Amino acid sequence: MTEIKIPHKILSDFLISSRQRNVEVLLEYLKCSYEISDELSVSLRYKLNLFLPMFLKKWKNAFYDSKKFNVMNETWLISELTAELDQPLPGRKSSNDYESSSKSTKRRKLLRIEEMFSDVEIQESFLRRLKARGNIGLWAKIRSLLSDNEEIDDYVGNNNVGRLSDEEALALIEDAKLSRHQYDIIREKAKALNADIYPCYRSLQEARTKCYPLQSSFSISEDRVSINLQDLMDHTASRLLQIPHILSRLIQIDAQVISLHLNSKFGGDGTSGHNLYNQTFTDSRYSDKSIFMFSMVPLELQISNDETSEAIWYNPHPGSTRLCRLIKFLYKSETKEITKSEISDILQDVDALRPTVIYINDGQIRCEIKHEMSMTMLDGKICQALNDTASSSCYICKATPKLMNNLEKLAELAINEKTLHYGLATLHAWIRFMEAILHVAYRLSFRKWAVKDEENKKSMKAAKERIQKAFKEELGLLIDMPEQGSGNSNSGNTARRFFANEELSARITGVDVNLIKRFHVILQVIACGRKINVEKFHEFCKQTAELYVALYPWYYMPATVHKVLIHGSVIVEKAILPIGQLTEEAQEARNKDLKRFREFHTRKWSRLATNEDLGRKLLLSSDPVIDNFRKVWTKVACDLLPDAEELLTSSREHT
Repeated sequence: MTEIKIPHKILSDFLISSRQRNVEVLLEYLKCSYEISDELSVSLRYKLNLFLPMFLKKWKNAFYDSKKFNVMNETWLISELTAELDQPLPGRKSSNDYESSSKSTKRRKLLRIEEMFSDVEIQESFLRRLKARGNIGLWAKIRSLLSDNEEIDDYVGNNNVGRLSDEEALALIEDAKLSRHQYDIIREKAKALNADIYPCYRSLQEARTKCYPLQSSFSISEDRVSINLQDLMDHTASRLLQIPHILSRLIQIDAQVISLHLNSKFGGDGTSGHNLYNQTFTDSRYSDKSIFMFSMVPLELQISNDETSEAIWYNPHPGSTRLCRLIKFLYKSETKEITKSEISDILQDVDALRPTVIYINDGQIRCEIKHEMSMTMLDGKICQALNDTASSSCYICKATPKLMNNLEKLAELAINEKTLHYGLATLHAWIRFMEAILHVAYRLSFRKWAVKDEENKKSMKAAKERIQKAFKEELGLLIDMPEQGSGNSNSGNTARRFFANEELSARITGVDVNLIKRFHVILQVIACGRKINVEKFHEFCKQTAELYVALYPWYYMPATVHKVLIHGSVIVEKAILPIGQLTEEAQEARNKDLKRFREFHTRKWSRLATNEDLGRKLLLSSDPVIDNFRKVWTKVACDLLPDAEELLTSSREHT
């Protein structure tokens, strides 16, 4: 065949339906449909290089709509692309007239040479011409640079650099908290330095899609995003089994059916102070200011059989947001009615969970994963709302403030067994124990729980200001300072530094140093994530409660302090894992991610688009496979106090 004519319509239809729009793909398609010789393919490739930019421009002008494209280019689509042997190129003067050709003509000629010959052939031909013309020195230098000598590689820069996989690129984006714009800037800079190690952001779409459950799992409206819990747990389990060391461990087991057990925790928390967007709600009751979010965190994957179980994976940072997976969020305040309603719905889904079945090793091994979920990522406010209890009372035994210091009476009260599975909220325990000491310190001058008369109020205010000033000057801590929006400056980190400086805190507050030290020991024990000796812990908490009542009988024990000291040992005994791993810290920290993702990683042109992007970003940032590629941050472990070590078992699992 010396000539070929192809209608523009055929070429356009193929490009519209194809995911790859380049000359090579188009040429391969034509070779499958027509008999095209190697000589004719050179001319055809040239014509396709002219055709493709023209098509892309027309496709863009039609706003990537095939119907509009066909209507707007009806006449052009009828015309044909013609390629023939020895067809002269436009503006060509003679076959050997390279020097006098224009820049574009030179590029076309070089392109034809590059298409006809391999890189090695062009390289060897260039070296032969240099040597034949007597440029021996230049020939030797280039020849040595093109060799495999390591010294030369160091001199010119080794261009055989690796390239990040799509999962590694996504992990980098999450670790560095990069926006798309920032990622593109880094990628272009690397390419300019001849280090094309970052994949294109658009090409990461397939890897991102793998981080989400099926589209049918999502329920998105203007006031909420929710994910079917069964689908979320199935997806989380399947992604865990894709982690290389877990997969290899399962393949090594000589069994066709493997029973697994996945322990997870879940819970919710409300957050306020979000940005208000120029987007309308159809229901005026909704507002951007407050968002109520529920999440789950996988903790441990076990191989289980009839007699024993063995952990093959555990979450190394159960208090981190890196595996904190979204269940749902809604634009509502954390009221008692909403809390009970939403958690009731989740508990029904938890009770209805079925085992996840996953086939690995090309379908040769069947993995059945049973799910056990503990609702421990809760703060005291939610626990009290679920049990219709006042904020100052205990939701476990219903003790009121006046009974808190009556240890004999407390021993007679009945315990609601169901509430023992809520955990100890170890993050909030640090804060509430610190606040208990501060509130005692504010009242030491008049030694009363209730502050009613003006003289006591003034005395309390003066003591508070003195203590705040002392902590600011000596430790740099902001104690009990109100913050803009809501809440105060008392945080987990503040409380940890408060107790880490026991002697100084005792001197500033005037509270007994032994009580502060015992509080510190208890907080370290319940937060460390190791197994606790229940009997020793019970006795230590009992002695601490007796010391507190003996020292400060006039200040009723706060509800959280009461919960840990009186019911802590029973809660620890009932927990499916060490109580420190059931912390609510991941859910609390996720609130910061929620604000950042909503502001910087969502489309703002509609409520639905904003909510969809926010939900997907929360899932992507907590995907187990992506987390496996993320940087492992080495956390400097604080040494436990000797008394705290004595309350733990000898095992150092999960530390």
